[in-house]
Amino acid sequence: MCRLYKLLYKFIPIKSFQAFLIKKHFSVCSSCQKETEIESQLKNVLAFPSWIAKEESIWPQIREKLYSQRKKTLKAEKTLAPFFIQKWKWAAASLVLVIAAGVVLLVHINFQKKSAEEEALVKDTPRVVIKNAEINGKKAIAYLYQTPEISFIWFSEAKNNGG
Repeated sequence: MCRLYKLLYKFIPIKSFQAFLIKKHFSVCSSCQKETEIESQLKNVLAFPSWIAKEESIWPQIREKLYSQRKKTLKAEKTLAPFFIQKWKWAAASLVLVIAAGVVLLVHINFQKKSAEEEALVKDTPRVVIKNAEINGKKAIAYLYQTPEISFIWFSEAKNNGG
């Protein structure tokens, strides 16, 4: 069967839908029609002869071997399903880790960009430091507002001569 139909067949486990899908696809796809013709011819060739059913000593042994082989294949299919699911769990966990690392990296780069901009702003802005201010012989409080273009400084008298 073609890949798309195989995926649809596997992911939609409704028997009626699967039967409809197979009928529709086989009516359209020539390569799949050839596969089914070959399989039907093989069934006729590989069918067990009618005399085996009459022979009591041989058929139970053959039937037992067939059932044991079928049980082995069913066990193998059951063990493959959890491995497939585990593989997807690992893939999903890896994807989450990659996304988390990307987010951390973006935040870090954005933070570095902002800090670089702040450093450039500080370097461009002349620094003014006021160590002591007095108005009429009394201590004063200095207020300073700086931008890259201009600085504003004003003073006010301190209450209680110090604070």
